[in-house]
Amino acid sequence: RNRRNRNRRNRNRRNRNRRNRNRRRNNRRRNNRRRRNRRNRRCRRSIGRANNRVRNLRRRLSRLRRQIDKIKELIREAEQIAQTRSEETRQETVHETTHTTTHEDQQ
Repeated sequence: RNRRNRNRRNRNRRNRNRRNRNRRRNNRRRNNRRRRNRRNRRCRRSIGRANNRVRNLRRRLSRLRRQIDKIKELIREAEQIAQTRSEETRQETVHETTHTTTHEDQQ
C-alpha cells in the first residue's frame, strides 16, 4: 500500500510538473505573440499615418498647382487687356495729334 501511495504521489507530482511546464510555455508563447502583434500594430499604424499624410500633401499640392494655373491665366488676360488698351490710347493720341494738326492747318 505504501508503495502504491508513493507511486501515486510521484505520478501526481510528475503530472502537476508537466501541467505547470506546459502552462508556463503557453503563457510565454502567448505573451510573445501579443508583444509581436503589438509591435506590428504600432508599426502599421505609423505607416498608415504616413500614407495619409502623403496623400493629403499630394492633394494639397495638386490643388495649389491648379490655383497657380488660374492665377497665371488671369495675369495673361490682364496683360492682354493692358496691351490692347495701350495700343488703343496710342492710336487715339495719334488721331488727336493728326486732328489738331489738321485743325491748325485749317486756321
